[in-house]
Amino acid sequence: MRPASPTRVHAAVPGIYVGSLNGIGAAAVILGELFGADREFTDRSQVRLGFAPRTYPSFWAAAEEAAVSRLYGGIHFRSGNEEGLMQGRCVGEHVLELDLGGP
Repeated sequence: MRPASPTRVHAAVPGIYVGSLNGIGAAAVILGELFGADREFTDRSQVRLGFAPRTYPSFWAAAEEAAVSRLYGGIHFRSGNEEGLMQGRCVGEHVLELDLGGP
């Protein structure tokens, strides 16, 4: 008889929010402010590895795809992804309100 193999029944990194998505959400907000909220862009960073370029209609759309990939990869729960992005949005909006002494 073969021993039973463990089955993952939970995400690898459970939590109430996902820290990596805080940064991704904040970056999407700030980049959207700098380059336009609906700025289409193409990510070619993985072409050298044989992957096709990815085109996104906005920075926020790319952030949402990053969140979904972590869900599909079994790394995080949907609720943590959503909270992480929303917290990142708040951080990004706060950064934009700061007076950093620029022009």
